Amino acid sequence: MPPKHPDHEHHHPHGPPNWHDPCDEDSRGQFYFDVGDQTYTHDRPRITVAEVFEIIGGDPNQGLVRCMPDGTVESVDPDEPIRLVPRPRFRLRPRFKRG
Repeated sequence: MPPKHPDHEHHHPHGPPNWHDPCDEDSRGQFYFDVGDQTYTHDRPRITVAEVFEIIGGDPNQGLVRCMPDGTVESVDPDEPIRLVPRPRFRLRPRFKRG
């Protein structure tokens, strides 16, 4: 058996780790993201919070939180471009009423 080349030890089957996964894009070039229990589409691999709210409706000032695979959530900066690959999951940021 030939010796392993050092570059092959870290080979990722779908390319580099930040490479796009074709499972997250359909044949029409649509990208998917989830907000709550709804799935939405977008035609580019990146989206802004303002664009998310244009698609889902609602007030962008409410904001979004990203649901992480381990069950935690993190705030999404309104000016941060969001990668849609792999497919992200979001929830609307909770509103707190003072009273």
